[in-house]
Formats: sequence, C-alpha cells, structure tokens
Amino acid sequence: MKIAFIIFGVIVLIFLILFFYCACIVASDCSRDEEQMEELILERKNKMKKLKEKIEEYNELLKNKELNEENVKVQYVLLNEDETIYETICYGSFEMYRIDPNTNEITQIPDWAYTGVDNEIFEPLINGKKIGYMTMESHYNIWNEIDELYPDDIYNKDGLEFYLDYCKENNITKDIIDEELNSDVPNIMKYYEQDMER
Repeated sequence: MKIAFIIFGVIVLIFLILFFYCACIVASDCSRDEEQMEELILERKNKMKKLKEKIEEYNELLKNKELNEENVKVQYVLLNEDETIYETICYGSFEMYRIDPNTNEITQIPDWAYTGVDNEIFEPLINGKKIGYMTMESHYNIWNEIDELYPDDIYNKDGLEFYLDYCKENNITKDIIDEELNSDVPNIMKYYEQDMER
C-alpha cells in the first residue's frame, strides 16, 4: 500500500511538472505572439503616419502649383502590395490630376483618358493594389457611379467586391457619407449583400 501511495505521488508530481512546463511554453508563445502583434501594429501605424505625411506634402504641392482651378486636393491613393504608393489622384470641381510617386510631377488627366471607376479603381484592386486613402468625396462619386453602372456595365466585379469589403471594414456607409457631405448618395451596400449571397 505504501508503495502504491509513493507511485501515485510520483505520478502526480510528474503530471504537475509536465503541466507547469507546458503552461510555461504556452505563456512564452503567447508572450511572443503578443510582441509580434504589437510590432505589426506599430509598423502599420508608422506606415499610415508616413502616408498621411505624404498626402499632406502632396496637398501642399497642389496649393503651390498653378493649376486650372483652386481647391484641388488628394482624393485617393492606391498602394502596391508592399504599401508603397502606386497612384495618387487629385481633383477639385472640374479637373483631375495624377501625381507621380517618384518625381512628384503633377499631370492633368484629360477627360477622355478617365475610363471610369471600373478601370481606374476596381481593376487595380483585382491586380493586388489596395486603397491607402480615400476622401468621402471620392466615395460619394464612386457610389453614384456604381449605382449607375451596376450590374451590366461593371466588368471588374471582383474589384467592386474588394472595394465594398474596404467600405465595410472601414465603416463607409450611406449614412456616414450623407452626414459628412450633406448629401443623399445611393446605398450601394445592397450590391455587397447580393454578391455575398452568390
């Protein structure tokens, strides 16, 4: 009986040692995961800060450049997969401009060269680009254009889905757009729900 009690005690002791050893490993992994997550969050914040600074730099550049109209500002920025700037589009009331990310050269986009949201935004999204920045004015214009074109005249439907995912993740809604711009934009999120049902 004494031997059985000793064996039982040894088994319990081994079990406790293994339990605490495993708990330490899990705690160490969790701590490492938390550190990695904090590093990713900090890296993301730094990238967003740099992008914000770049947009401010571009807006200052636009202010100091003699353009055909006043109040031209950055409307949206598309990023490459490595989060470098792919394209920056600016406009005011009448004219559109593109800023070259390498030279900061501002070029006007002729009306005939603008091929619409399907090619200008949705196609790049399909090809791995992502939205880094977009004003509510741009969302308003895109939502109106989608409402006019959907479903027959939008060919890059996967790009549309990426855009609608972006809106969903960033809480871009009809109510938010209408409130900020004092507008009545069509609610295109109904297309998001339709696409999700397929």
